[in-house]
Amino acid sequence: MKSRFFQILIVDDFEELREFVCLMLHERPEFQVIGQASDGLEGVKQAQDLQPDLILLDIGMPHMNGFEAAKRIRKVAPNSKILFFSQESSDEVVEEALRLGGHGYLYKHDAVELPSALDAVLEDRRFLSSHVKRDAIIEMLPRPHSSSWRVLGTYFEACNCEAICPCRKQGGMQLMTGSTYGFCNFALSWHIVNGTFDGIDLSERFVVMAGSYRDDEPNKPWRVILYLDERSSDKQFAALTNIFLGRAGGTTFVNFGAWIADIYAVRRAAIELDHRPRRWLMRASTLLEVRASRTVPSELPVSCGIPGHDRRGNELLADALRVHDAPLDFHVRGRCGFHSDFDYSSHGRA
Repeated sequence: MKSRFFQILIVDDFEELREFVCLMLHERPEFQVIGQASDGLEGVKQAQDLQPDLILLDIGMPHMNGFEAAKRIRKVAPNSKILFFSQESSDEVVEEALRLGGHGYLYKHDAVELPSALDAVLEDRRFLSSHVKRDAIIEMLPRPHSSSWRVLGTYFEACNCEAICPCRKQGGMQLMTGSTYGFCNFALSWHIVNGTFDGIDLSERFVVMAGSYRDDEPNKPWRVILYLDERSSDKQFAALTNIFLGRAGGTTFVNFGAWIADIYAVRRAAIELDHRPRRWLMRASTLLEVRASRTVPSELPVSCGIPGHDRRGNELLADALRVHDAPLDFHVRGRCGFHSDFDYSSHGRA
């Protein structure tokens, strides 16, 4: 967080809850509670008068519920961020909260995540607490582009987990949860065989992404570097950036873009890809290299969420995974990999 103070307004009809929040935030002096309201109507008035940085907003309240309050707050305090804080966790409620402009949604049973939620929202990142399904944010996040696009081709990845990677589905079922070592360092690659973005030809372009996340962080946010084919024109570069960071919506946002929290860099790179069986290779200049030559036997079909669980692939054993591009720096051997095809589009869904 930047070294400044953030003014917070709490709107909740439960006095003990407001006191609990104040007590939690007392441990973080940069968070200053400048107002409290016990109903939506009073919350709107205080939002207009105080213009806080963030409003912690309950939904079920007397006189005016949180949804109606959010609509009015958007008009009278347009620069205030809204973090919904509710005992409701159904998809319908979360979707409506996000549709109304909520920057995050914290389920009250996940109240221990409040400081992380405030950090995320005040840093202009979306936040969903652990027990809220991500499907809601996938459908409700505003998409800055209404572009029509489609890219398809072959996919190859590797990470530091042991094979078969815990994130895979086997026989349509996810048999394990969490990374092997509590964190995931990864490298992903796409060879676009055919592709277009609003009439821009993206065929025969290469894309690579390196990143990491930790299992002990709420929502396991990804921190990534995106490498784009140096042969790309400026228009192709912009289109590929929008697609593979999830900014253009569609399948990439659904499959992995929603998890991207921090983007360290987007770079042009001399990318070399070989997705032929037993010759799997990705290389981005001198910054990243992954090689694999062996498959991992499985009695059940294996799928990966990034190309999509509707596409079967091969679990691999990576001979080497190396990324040296600060702040990402890791090098492992003999860990898991995966190969399949992919077909992403602006109309894709999980």
